Amino acid sequence: MKIVYKTEISSAHRILNHKGKCKNLHGHNYFIIVEIESENLDENGFVIDFSEIKKIIKELDHKVILQRNDPLIEKLKDESLFIMDEPPSCENISKIIAFRISKELKEFKRIKVRVWESRRSYAEYII
Repeated sequence: MKIVYKTEISSAHRILNHKGKCKNLHGHNYFIIVEIESENLDENGFVIDFSEIKKIIKELDHKVILQRNDPLIEKLKDESLFIMDEPPSCENISKIIAFRISKELKEFKRIKVRVWESRRSYAEYII
């Protein structure tokens, strides 16, 4: 069995040690696709309730996503922040979504999270 969940969120981020434009705080309208495969369904006939996936992804929506050691955290402490241990690249955002979803599931065969940063580029993480 395979389920697919698609959504869009808006967030800002910056990559601290990046040499290009991403070193500056900027925003994206991320398009996210989650695919989950499982051999088994829960007692309600679900692989996972879509609302659980939505809740995990919404943790990032309309947030400033920063790495834990970013000096902007202190300046933006009154803002809506999402703090990551790793740099908030598209790759690491897809990874954190995949791991948070995996914690909600008892059993799964595969989780694939694709995060589109623009119409031309995405990162994909597969567990």
